[in-house]
Amino acid sequence: MHTVALLALDGVIAFGLATPLEAFALARLPDGRAACRVLVCSPPGEIDAGTLTRVGASPHACRRAFGSSSAVA
Repeated sequence: MHTVALLALDGVIAFGLATPLEAFALARLPDGRAACRVLVCSPPGEIDAGTLTRVGASPHACRRAFGSSSAVA
C-alpha cells in the first residue's frame, strides 16, 4: 500500500483538497483492497479553508508515516 500525503496550507480551497483526496482514497488494487493510505497534513493549529478548519495530521505525523529519511515540506 502506498501512503499519499496532501499538504493543506492556510487559505486552501476545500475543493482543491477534496479532489485528490477522493481520487487517491478510491483507488483500489486488483483484489479490491485500498491502494493508498491518504493523510491530510497541515501546519500546527488550524487552517482557514472556508468550512474546513481542522486537519487530521500534522507535518510531524506525516514525517513519521514516511519514515525519518523522507522529507515532508
